[in-house]
Amino acid sequence: MQEPEMLTNQKYNFNIWQETFDPVFSDINTKSRVNINWLAYSKVFGSKYKTSILKPINNYALNLYPPPKLVSIENNRVRLRQGNHAEFFLLERESGIFFNLDRPWIRQYYQTKEQYDIPSDCFKKVYKFYTPWFVDENVSVSIERPDVDSPFFIYPQQFESHKTTGEEKYIEPNFVPFVFKRAGSHMLSDKFGKIKRQQAMFDIVFDCDDIMIERIKEFYEHH
Repeated sequence: MQEPEMLTNQKYNFNIWQETFDPVFSDINTKSRVNINWLAYSKVFGSKYKTSILKPINNYALNLYPPPKLVSIENNRVRLRQGNHAEFFLLERESGIFFNLDRPWIRQYYQTKEQYDIPSDCFKKVYKFYTPWFVDENVSVSIERPDVDSPFFIYPQQFESHKTTGEEKYIEPNFVPFVFKRAGSHMLSDKFGKIKRQQAMFDIVFDCDDIMIERIKEFYEHH
């Protein structure tokens, strides 16, 4: 009989991130040896965020991924800014091959086959961030570029957010396509870059009524 550890290792593909494009979030992470308790949405409904208008998508984000920062509330339009929770390392080899890496158990970004026009000051490969926090209401959400210095160039998106029931096993997040900038304060040389934690990734923008505004304000009074 095989040892339990050997049996466990047969269940997982440790190269799945490199081999997968445009993944289903829960699928790639369960196949990457992420414990189901980290991915479970039920943990959020058992937390202090049970009645919150902003919620993390799972227990991992609940414990390790800071919520977006409040940028502004103007004429019932809310602007939040999401930052990264772990460092990125960028390296362009002399051959021109571009390597990049983050180190959290649940990776902050994934590969995509989607095609976009890439600015000349960016590395020539498109990736996707997952959205770790969401608006737990029926509301249209715009993902926009921050008006501050950022090591990321994102491609704006439009999403429909929907109120959850707490019965969901997983929350499948939306994704935000982006490229890494090859110029900026994060580049330590013309070939090597290190992106620190809590750099501006993307803005979450939505219009809402006065009741939702009060709930947003209440959320940030405690953060």
